[in-house]
Amino acid sequence: MVPQGIKPVLQRTAIEILAWGLRNLKSYQLASVTSPSLIVECGGQLVQSCVIKNVKKNPNFDVSVLFMEVRLPQESLYSPPIIIKIIDNRPFGRRPVVGQCTIRSLEDFYCNPYEEETSGAQEPSDDVSLTPRDDVLIDIDDKEPLIPAQLAEGMTSSALINMPAAWAQPHEEEFIDWWSKFYASTGEREKCGCYLEKGFDTLKVYETELENVEDFEHLSDFCHTFKLYRGRSQDLSDDPSVVGEFKGSFKIYPLPDDPRVPVPPRQFHQLPARGPQECLLRVYIIRAFGLQPKDANGKCDPYVKISVGKKSINDQENYIACTLEPVFGKLFELSCTLPLEKDLKITLYDYDLLSKDEKIGETVIDLENRFLSKYGARCGLPQTYCVSGPNQWRDQLRPSQLLHLFSLQHNYKAPVYKSDRLIFRDQEYILSELEDGKALNPHLGPVEERLALAALRKQGLVPEHVETRALYSPLQPDIEQESPDVKRNLRAI
Repeated sequence: MVPQGIKPVLQRTAIEILAWGLRNLKSYQLASVTSPSLIVECGGQLVQSCVIKNVKKNPNFDVSVLFMEVRLPQESLYSPPIIIKIIDNRPFGRRPVVGQCTIRSLEDFYCNPYEEETSGAQEPSDDVSLTPRDDVLIDIDDKEPLIPAQLAEGMTSSALINMPAAWAQPHEEEFIDWWSKFYASTGEREKCGCYLEKGFDTLKVYETELENVEDFEHLSDFCHTFKLYRGRSQDLSDDPSVVGEFKGSFKIYPLPDDPRVPVPPRQFHQLPARGPQECLLRVYIIRAFGLQPKDANGKCDPYVKISVGKKSINDQENYIACTLEPVFGKLFELSCTLPLEKDLKITLYDYDLLSKDEKIGETVIDLENRFLSKYGARCGLPQTYCVSGPNQWRDQLRPSQLLHLFSLQHNYKAPVYKSDRLIFRDQEYILSELEDGKALNPHLGPVEERLALAALRKQGLVPEHVETRALYSPLQPDIEQESPDVKRNLRAI
């Protein structure tokens, strides 16, 4: 028996489980995992999810929210771990454990169930999709890309586009191009010409991966990615590496001791649509620096390969000879289906004429986390709404439509528009104050859209940006090889 002075004080505790789905499940005993289900254990209690009928068609659970009541210590330090087990429901009643994960620290999942903002709230709905409905889709002319380019020959379902250092513009903007915008954003004023004097937008340049930026909760605000392992096994031939991923999250909060007292409100609601989503992916590879030499001359001949799912684009024919600081200036465009094709892999290779090309390094981006994040990690919000010019609006939706969707997702009152002002979340946005002292931009769009964009930029969403990603070698997975500048746009279509 544990003495009362040492034994932790237990209390009724609720554990809400967001069981979103399973990803990248590897075969078990030479057979594919096709019908998995989830078991969650904690404090002697367990709960089991429904079975995913066909993981190849839709790896998400039909019922996404599970609930369990346990008695946990009041001090989270003494809480038992949460154990996640993945069961494959096979013929003849076989149900082997194909992957598992142990979450030892629960501190990050404790929450106050009454902490949600209620000011300006409206009646909640059961499901708010992160993708626009048909009645709010708008037609955008994408014949002229964001960075003027020319499609490579032979590209059909995928496209590879060059980004020249300059291109023909109307006479008054003949010295303004995308590189002017980039150099103005990095502080290299001698290279950007008169870009800043014209009052044009700049980019936010992150010196790290976007998912490492703390302002955006590492893009795991909707769900976390838990790596699955085989666990303890008698078979020494079992691979101890990762065998899959569980997408989900937890909310842990105390329940009243008296069962007659109303329980706190549930935490997981207004979930996005669970079905597969067709997306258009645009990856802007700007440059790389600090590459490791691969040739006898102390240089390398790098080129880029982009892959997502079974689709890939190989830019071998456009390798850059004898450099450790290549400037690629490339736009790669291809389609993908989330969550079936969620991992975007960007790889740099060293071109060799006589031998096999050597991999320099690679980086992997979880597109699903960006797509589902409340921070809007898709196209990113520019500083102004322009209908023409070098900073023409490129998102699928206009700012007013994005703001309306944002208010639905967060259960806020709809924005109120007036002639020259906007009221949203008890804050007033006045156009004259927002644009006071700024250079007149002839490309600006309607007042309503500019006000909506100003309100959106106050919500802590991801801005239009360039991120710097470290590349890693599979042979040295924990050692950084080099850093490329990557600008990534993800659009739903």
